Amino acid sequence: MGKLNGSLESRVCYTIKDTPSGEKTVIAVKNNYSWYIHSSITPTIQGRRFAEFNYNAADNILIYGLGLGYHIKEILGRMKENQHLYVLETDQDLYACFLKHGTKEILDDSRLTLKITDKLEEASLYLGTIPPDTEILYYEPLIKTLTEKFEYMKTWFNNYRLDMNASHSFKEMQENHMINRNLGLPNFLELFEEKYQGVPCVIVSSGPTLLEAGEYIKRLKGKAIIISVGRNVSFFEALGMEPTFYLEIDHQELVAKRYEKVNVNCPLVFLSSANKNINNTFAGPKAIVYVRQKATDINVLEGGGSTVAASALELALKLGFGPIGLIGQDLVFDDEKSHFDNDIKTIITPSMSRVLCNDGVLRYTNKGFLRHKESLNNVIRLLSGDNKVFNLTYKGIQIESIPYLYQEEFWKRCSSSVLKIENEIQNLHNSGRV
Repeated sequence: MGKLNGSLESRVCYTIKDTPSGEKTVIAVKNNYSWYIHSSITPTIQGRRFAEFNYNAADNILIYGLGLGYHIKEILGRMKENQHLYVLETDQDLYACFLKHGTKEILDDSRLTLKITDKLEEASLYLGTIPPDTEILYYEPLIKTLTEKFEYMKTWFNNYRLDMNASHSFKEMQENHMINRNLGLPNFLELFEEKYQGVPCVIVSSGPTLLEAGEYIKRLKGKAIIISVGRNVSFFEALGMEPTFYLEIDHQELVAKRYEKVNVNCPLVFLSSANKNINNTFAGPKAIVYVRQKATDINVLEGGGSTVAASALELALKLGFGPIGLIGQDLVFDDEKSHFDNDIKTIITPSMSRVLCNDGVLRYTNKGFLRHKESLNNVIRLLSGDNKVFNLTYKGIQIESIPYLYQEEFWKRCSSSVLKIENEIQNLHNSGRV
C-alpha cells in the first residue's frame, strides 16, 4: 500500500483486499482512477483464464507486470520444461505486495526470470537480453500501473515486436516524445477530430499488391482522402502524384532518412514518439498526433501505434471518414515478397502458415503479419460500430472485422469531390496550432 517516488500525477497507491474465495487481490489507484489488478472475486480463476487465452508454445515468453503472480503461476503451469518466462516489474511497492501476499512459490521455478527495477535504463538493458523470438503477452491491469517515466513501454508492448532494434525502443520513444512535443506543431486530432463525417477515405499500405493498385489510386485522387504510410514515398513519386498526407509512427532513424533526398509537398502526420529527426528531414508541412497516456486526455489515439496501418485506421475513424478502404494491406507473402519494394524474395520457413486470402487462394503469412491483422481487428472493435471499413486488397489476408469489397464497388461510394477537404487538411499552417 505504498507510493512510488515521482510526480504527484504518476503515483500509484495499492490496497490489499480479501476476496470471497479467500484469496488476496489488489486495488490500484492512479490519478483518482481505481481498478483491480486481479479479480475481486476469484483471482486464481481469472489468472487461469488469462493463461488459457494467451499461452502458446513459444520457446520464450515475456510478460510485463508481476502483481500477486496469479497469472504468472497459471502460465508456468502450462509451460513445458524447455520454455522460459521473462517477467519485468517496475513498481517496487507492488513487488512488496507480492512478497507479502503473492504466489511466492513461482520464484522457485527455474523457467522464470524475474527483473524488479524502477530504473528506466535497467529495464531497457534487461529487455535487451531477451531472445529476439520472444512472444509478448499483454496483461492490461498491470500495464496501467506504469508511471510517466515508463509511459512509452505501453506503446512498446502494444507494438508486439521484439526485434530489438527494440532493446531500447520504449526509452527512445519517450525521448522522441519529449523533443517532438516542443516543436510547436499542430495537434492533428485537435484540428480535425470528428470533422469529416461520411467523407470517403483510403489507407494505402505497402503490401506487394500495391504496384497493381497504382491506376486505381490515381482515379481516387480528388474522390477520396488518401492516407499513406511513409514507406510509400517512392511509390507515389513513380505514380506522379501525392497522397493527402503521409503517416509515420516508427521511432527508428531509417524513418527520417526516407525524406532526405525527396521533394514532398503534402503534409506528414507523425506520432509524437516517432523518430525525432523527422522534423528536420521532411521539408513539407507537418502535424503531430499523440497517444493516450491518461484517462483525461482528449484528441489522442487509443492504440499506442501498434502498427502504422492500425494507427492510420484509428486516425481515419476518429476524423469521421467513411467509407474507408484498405489498399495494399496484404499481410501475406505474394510471390514470396512481403512489401511492394522488396528486391529479395522471402524464404518460406516451417514456422510460417498458410491463410485464406480474399481471392480464395492460400498464401503464406507469419506471426508478425497475424499480429498486424489482429491490431486492425482491435481498432474496429474499439471504434467502429458499423461496416464502413472495407478491405480492397484482392490478394490480401481475410480480416474478420473488415469485409472485402471489390475496388469498383468502393469507387461507386466515392460520388463527390473531396478536393476542398483535402486542401483544408493540407493547409495545416492556416488551420490553427496547439
